[in-house]
Amino acid sequence: MLQDKERGITRSDKMIRKLGVENGNRARFYETQIEKMPPAFINEFLQEQKDKGILTKNVENQIRLKRALEALAPQSIINEN
Repeated sequence: MLQDKERGITRSDKMIRKLGVENGNRARFYETQIEKMPPAFINEFLQEQKDKGILTKNVENQIRLKRALEALAPQSIINEN
């Protein structure tokens, strides 16, 4: 496995990597970042995070699922549980 230094992992990346995957914290972090980011930079940012192994398939699927649910139901219903 490549060392963090070789993969370009920064201190910030390490903090992101510590966020929980199963509890959805890492997915929520990415959603927050995407909302603040100019659209022109989103794909590059996400690809960089994937290349570093921080944005995993599981996290990506969590983000997609939440966005799909939000498209079907109002936010207030989703957040009730």
